[in-house]
Amino acid sequence: MINQTNYLNKSETEVELEIRLIASPIKLDIVKTSILEAFFILSWLSIVS
Repeated sequence: MINQTNYLNKSETEVELEIRLIASPIKLDIVKTSILEAFFILSWLSIVS
């Protein structure tokens, strides 16, 4: 019942986004990995320079 209420309070785009995020965990892992790699590379470059 709580979930139904939450979805009713959200806009359609928010619900669609949540569904897409739940449906594509592999893509999320790739994005998280890319962000982490970029962070470490930038950190390393700032230390080196």
